[in-house]
Amino acid sequence: MGHHPTVQVQSQASPTALVFIGPPASGKTTLRTLCEDFDAVGLDLEQFHSHGAVTDDGYHDAIESAVAEAAQSTLGVCCIEGAVSDDEVSAVRQHATATLVVRV
Repeated sequence: MGHHPTVQVQSQASPTALVFIGPPASGKTTLRTLCEDFDAVGLDLEQFHSHGAVTDDGYHDAIESAVAEAAQSTLGVCCIEGAVSDDEVSAVRQHATATLVVRV
């Protein structure tokens, strides 16, 4: 019996990022946690909003770190929850090979 063709697909040098956006209690945390259960790297940007780190661009370092960690992982996927501005999504796009923004 042969292997499915996707068995030979090589992981990318830079990861794919999934960015979950939406109102509170819409399921963003559930989706991020589910991704983490399958070895994706997760980041909760809502922590930065609630602690005031957004004003000092602390989220840029966190995004860069999460994407870099995902690049070293086997899965190559980074799931980011709670982006609230185009600037935050742009910061993700700057570091990831592909970015998918999912409205939850």
